[in-house]
Amino acid sequence: MILALHIVDFYTDFPNWLRAFLEYLEHERDASPKTIEAYEGDLVDLYRILRTERLVLTGTHDDLKVLRRYLAVLADQRTAGNARMKASSIGRKLAAVRSFAKFLVKRGTFEFNAARLLKTPKAEKRLPNVVSKQAMNEVLSREDHPPASSTMRPSLERRGSVATEAISASSGTEFLRF
Repeated sequence: MILALHIVDFYTDFPNWLRAFLEYLEHERDASPKTIEAYEGDLVDLYRILRTERLVLTGTHDDLKVLRRYLAVLADQRTAGNARMKASSIGRKLAAVRSFAKFLVKRGTFEFNAARLLKTPKAEKRLPNVVSKQAMNEVLSREDHPPASSTMRPSLERRGSVATEAISASSGTEFLRF
C-alpha cells in the first residue's frame, strides 16, 4: 500500500518538479530558451517512459535500476526512419536527467542522485570525408601545377593550394564516405 501511494506522489509531483527546474534554468542558470526547451522535452520523455514502464524515481540508490531501464528503452526506440536513437541523443537526454536529479537533491526533494553514476554512452565514431582518387589525379595532372621537386617535398604553399583545388574540383558525389 505504501508503494502505491509513493507511485501516485511521484506522478503527481513530477510536473511541479519539472516546472520548478525549468524556472531555475531560466532565472538562476540563465539558460537559453532553446536549452530550456530541449531539457523540457527530454524530461517529459523521461516521465512518459517511466509512466509506461510503471517505474518511479525515489531519490535513492534504487533509482539506478530505474534509470538503467530508462536508458534501455531509449536505446530500443526507433526514429521515423526506423533507425535507432543515436548515442549522442541518449547522452543529451541523460545529461538532462542528471541535471534534474541534481536540482532535486539540492532542493531536498531527493536524497541521492543516482543519475550521476551512469556512464554516458559512447558516441559513434565517423571517418572523415576524403577526396576521391580521381579528383586528386585530375588536380595533380593539370599543366598549371608543375610536378614536385626532385626531393618530392612540395612547399607548404603548394600543398595547401593542391588540397584546396582538389576539394573544389570534386563534387559532393566524388567524396568517399565509409
